[in-house]
Amino acid sequence: FSSYVNVLDKHEIQAFTDEDFVDFAGMLSTTVVYPELKVFSSLTVETGPVTVGATWRHIGSMDDISAAGGVETTIEGADSYDYFDFNGRVNIGERFQIYGGINNIADKKPPQLGGSAVDGEADSGTNQGTYDAIGRSFYLGLKAVF
Repeated sequence: FSSYVNVLDKHEIQAFTDEDFVDFAGMLSTTVVYPELKVFSSLTVETGPVTVGATWRHIGSMDDISAAGGVETTIEGADSYDYFDFNGRVNIGERFQIYGGINNIADKKPPQLGGSAVDGEADSGTNQGTYDAIGRSFYLGLKAVF
C-alpha cells in the first residue's frame, strides 16, 4: 500500500507591488488548478505469478478562480472528484508478462468549469490536465524479455 497526500496551505500571488497578495489555494479555472488537497493511493497484491492492483485518485473541491480574494461570484467551482483504476499482470515463465487495466472505472465525466460548454465540444470547459476528459479506458499488453 502506498499513499501520497498533497496539501496546499496557500498559493499567494501579488499582481502589482502596490496591491495585496491574493491567495489562490482551492481555486481553479480551465487553465490553472490549485487544489488544497490531492491524494493518490494504491494497493497492490502479488501472489505467485499474478499481481493485481487498485488506485484511488482524489482531487479536493475548489471554487472558481473569480472568487479569489473573497470576491463574490455566481460562477460555480468543482466538487471533489474521485477516480478508481484497476490493473493486473500475469508472469508467464521468466520471459513473458501479460498486463492490463481499466482507468476511471466509473467513467466519471470531468466538471464543467466557468459556465456552460461550447456547442459541440462536451469537455471544452474543463481542465484536462487535472480531470479525466477521456473517461473509462482500457489497456492490454504483452512484455517479452530476450
